[in-house]
Amino acid sequence: MSGVRYEVTVEVEPALVERFLAYMTAKHEPEIFATGCFRSVRLDRAGPTTFRGTYEAATPQDLER
Repeated sequence: MSGVRYEVTVEVEPALVERFLAYMTAKHEPEIFATGCFRSVRLDRAGPTTFRGTYEAATPQDLER
């Protein structure tokens, strides 16, 4: 599968982890996916308070919309 991958790594204060996850899954990810720019949006836990958002677009032009 070819495309353009955009990744964001976030370090969250320990006390805010659950709130961050709730926001990302209920609001941010659906809103980003709804733009039509990305064919996949994923949030992975990279550590206890570190998260990696991966957004994949089909073309560089989709990423820049």
